[in-house]
Amino acid sequence: MKSQKSFLYPRAFLSVFICIHLWTNSLSVFSAPQQKFRPSEKAYKWADKQIKKMSVDERIGQLIHVGINARFQNQDSAEFKELKRQVVENKVGGIIVFVGGVYETVHLMNRMQELAEMPLLISSDFETGVAMRFEDTTNFPWNMAIAATGNPEYARREGIIAARESRTLGVQWALAPTVDVNNNAENPVINVRSYGENPADVSRFAVAFAQGLQSGNVLATAKHFPGHGDTAVDSHRGLPIINFSRNRFDQIEFAPFKSVIDAGIGSVMISHIS
Repeated sequence: MKSQKSFLYPRAFLSVFICIHLWTNSLSVFSAPQQKFRPSEKAYKWADKQIKKMSVDERIGQLIHVGINARFQNQDSAEFKELKRQVVENKVGGIIVFVGGVYETVHLMNRMQELAEMPLLISSDFETGVAMRFEDTTNFPWNMAIAATGNPEYARREGIIAARESRTLGVQWALAPTVDVNNNAENPVINVRSYGENPADVSRFAVAFAQGLQSGNVLATAKHFPGHGDTAVDSHRGLPIINFSRNRFDQIEFAPFKSVIDAGIGSVMISHIS
């Protein structure tokens, strides 16, 4: 298995096929109204038409995203050729970028979009803005610091700025915000990535950030369902187990997810939790 430091390694995501044809409106100012994820009838018809033309293998490919580190690679390199093969031959649905520079990312994403038969859905983690994954971009404080201001407007403006930079890079899908309620002091992986220990506060700030992103035509993602806040295990290294009643989930873990879904967030990320 290749190291995560390598240029390319596969990683599966269930992608919403219709997402690649949705974000066509232009709106990215601080006074922008709240915008919900609402596919148009035209988008549905387009997606249905494309899917009907696909083979089974091509449909499977649309469910796969490949992960890359967007560093400069010569087009004769093994890494570039492998990414090209995934896009051209396997017809993957998208690419998730884990780290990269602005120039390298724009160049690589433009090249892959040119090669792809279907538009690629490009994603990345933007919990603290685009600088969480890309150099020379705007870096914001962790979510807990944003929430400490007590003003969700800062989260919304962060989302708007992140959307502007994200679209410039060719990234249409932000894997943020984190809506976990961090009420376990021993949590080794969420902690300051959360807006706090109060479900109502987490809801307010997560909704604001998501609306900022989506007002700039970038798909937002609520994570990590069903809730990674009250765990003492890093899910990248082990399997956290949460054993709560349904009533407890409804009051704490599920509350922020319900809020962002009601507000129109475009996607939800499932966590590695039992």
